[in-house]
Formats: sequence, structure tokens, C-alpha cells
Amino acid sequence: DKTETSRVHSEVTLLLDNMRGKYKLAAQRNQAAGPYKTDFLDAETKIVIDLDTVNRPLSRAMKHRHLTALGYRPVCLDYWQWRRCRSEEDQTIFLRHLLTPVLESAGRIDPK
Repeated sequence: DKTETSRVHSEVTLLLDNMRGKYKLAAQRNQAAGPYKTDFLDAETKIVIDLDTVNRPLSRAMKHRHLTALGYRPVCLDYWQWRRCRSEEDQTIFLRHLLTPVLESAGRIDPK
């Protein structure tokens, strides 16, 4: 439901704000990327984060292929995987793991 989706968005926003300094990530909520509306966008790195929620059951594969062709770096955050995280620390680890490849490709962190 919409309240749950808003809660997940708020949780992700909080953790992205916590990551802002270390990774120089300035993701803004509800932004346009090309012709698409996205849940989060860091305009400088072109990192797009979409929440794949229960309210949006359709695959985002085509949208993400098109965004990639436009130079964006799309990432899909799965609602159910997010909900399996039992603590804020688990959520931070999950989000960091999800974003590491795109942060590396954007030059925000060194590849391991």
C-alpha cells in the first residue's frame, strides 16, 4: 500500500543521506531522468535508484535499458529484499552492496 511505499522511500532517503558524505552521493527523490520519473537520482553521477515495490509489479528492465542507453546508471532496489533487512545496519549493508558497482563506475569509490 501507499503508506508502506512511502515508509520504504523514507528509509532509503535516510540511508542515502547518511552515505552522502563518504561517497559524495547527492541522490534526490522523485526526479526525472530523461523521459522517465525515478525514485532517486544523483544528477552528477547519473545514478538512478528505482524501488521495485508491490505497487509496481511490472519489470523495469526496458526502462533501465533505455536509461543506460541515455548514459544513466540504473539500479533496482527490490522491495522484498529491503524488507528482509532486520535493522538499519542490515539496510545500510544491503544498499552499499547494491550501489558499489555503480559507485565504482562513477569513480566515487576505487574498485577492489
